[in-house]
Amino acid sequence: MSVKVVTVARVVELSANALEAFEALEVKQSEEKEELNTCLEKEKEEFEKKQIQEKEDFEKSQSQEKNELEEKQNNAQSQIHQEFNMKMSELEMKLEALVTSPASDHPTDHPTDHPPADHPTADHPTAPECPVCMESMAPPSQIFHCPNGHLSCGVCKEKLPNCTICNQAIKGRATDMEQMLTTLYNME
Repeated sequence: MSVKVVTVARVVELSANALEAFEALEVKQSEEKEELNTCLEKEKEEFEKKQIQEKEDFEKSQSQEKNELEEKQNNAQSQIHQEFNMKMSELEMKLEALVTSPASDHPTDHPTDHPPADHPTADHPTAPECPVCMESMAPPSQIFHCPNGHLSCGVCKEKLPNCTICNQAIKGRATDMEQMLTTLYNME
């Protein structure tokens, strides 16, 4: 019996040692778990800070790029506007020079079958202008038209067989227009 008592005492002693070891293991695992949780929280915070910083950096670079593009666009618009104004000024000066210079300084390649364009009055209203040569089509000019009714003078019809507005073939004379202008100019 003494062997059994010793064995039971030994088992109890081993069980107490195992229990202490198990409790120590649980404490150690609990401490490691706490340490891991603390480490994960710290990494999570660092990751979130890094994400926030990267987002701020990205937004800042996007804002800078947007500002640069807007500035380029404004500069391009300004340059186009300046070029447009310069061209308009040049054209206005050319037009003014053409309007103020005598007709003999600018000979045309048209024969003198167009009468001078009179200023409109009650006796002589403004005659339509040929869209090609911009000359008045006052009587006794021959006037031609395309199927869409666009007019052209006889001199320009010889040079350009198609309408300069709609590109249709100039088909015939606008005798009604010629007669109306002849009546208005009292040239019957």
